Amino acid sequence: MTDDAPVLRARMYGEDDLSSLPVFAGGFINFGFWQDLAADQPITVEQRVESQFALYRLVFERLGVGERDAVLEIGSGTGVGAAWAFTEFGPRELHGVDLRTCREIT
Repeated sequence: MTDDAPVLRARMYGEDDLSSLPVFAGGFINFGFWQDLAADQPITVEQRVESQFALYRLVFERLGVGERDAVLEIGSGTGVGAAWAFTEFGPRELHGVDLRTCREIT
């Protein structure tokens, strides 16, 4: 996203912007993938954000996404995860669709 991401996000989601809540730290709107997490310890913001990257990593690795693939993400929210996955896994195309907008990363 660009420098005016907060303005765009406010226009798209208004008061319904879940990514602004602390539980969705990092701008993601998912619950993440937790592996080897000590359940008796508080969760840091850094762990929370990493768990969200871990969820995308898990899905893209299991699917074997690579440079020849085109990916469609349904419910892409603000597009943070899709943009990261595009950079990390390098599919030929990645399209994100959300309730209020449609975005394309190529």
